[in-house]
Amino acid sequence: MVLGAAVAELDGGEVVRLMRYLNKWIGKYLKFPDAQACPEAMGMLGLEQCDSVPSFGAVARALGVLLDNHFSHLVLNADVREELRAAEVTVRELTVEAESSGPILDLLRRLQQDK
Repeated sequence: MVLGAAVAELDGGEVVRLMRYLNKWIGKYLKFPDAQACPEAMGMLGLEQCDSVPSFGAVARALGVLLDNHFSHLVLNADVREELRAAEVTVRELTVEAESSGPILDLLRRLQQDK
């Protein structure tokens, strides 16, 4: 709710910058699908920057909120149109991957229940 209110107050330039930032993270997660936060390694290895890496879920939620609030601005803005198309392609690829993983996850859950 707070994120939605904050995103709704962004001006055009801020919307574009946030869109580019979120696209960057979606691209990173596409390249490294197994990447995830590892709090144990942070302490052991002194990786202080791990706190500033958003989870894939957080990036996806933020992108959804941004699109909900500023879709017309993003679609009509010629500077962002290519990035919007790139995000669409990336999200489609991730959706196909998630949908193909669904039956496998169901099977794994059933096997765990049978134990």
